[in-house]
Amino acid sequence: LTESTQSVTGLSVVIPDFSATGATSTINVTQDKTIEAIQITPDIEHANAGELAVELVSPRGLRSVVIPMNNALDKTVNIKDSRFLTNAFYQESSLGTWTMRVVDGRTGNQGTIKGWKINIIGQAK
Repeated sequence: LTESTQSVTGLSVVIPDFSATGATSTINVTQDKTIEAIQITPDIEHANAGELAVELVSPRGLRSVVIPMNNALDKTVNIKDSRFLTNAFYQESSLGTWTMRVVDGRTGNQGTIKGWKINIIGQAK
């Protein structure tokens, strides 16, 4: 197994307060691997991270809720420097555009996506 990491930084994508639409950011993965697991490291500014849900959407449209809404991060400021793992894309190809979607499920605070990192663990094709 090998790992490959790509990231995007310097963003200022507004996460609308209490909106099912949420906000998205994409990373185009250029290495074609058969996926074993994926880790993402979001960089999100928000006054209460427990209000947020984070999902990862593959190039084929499969979705994985990486951080569920109303989670253990309640009363935590920001999500930064924490890796979250998903096995939902097992055996899928890594090639293409991956989307991180962040939804704010409670009223009161608006947040911002500052960037994120995707780490793909798998076999090179």
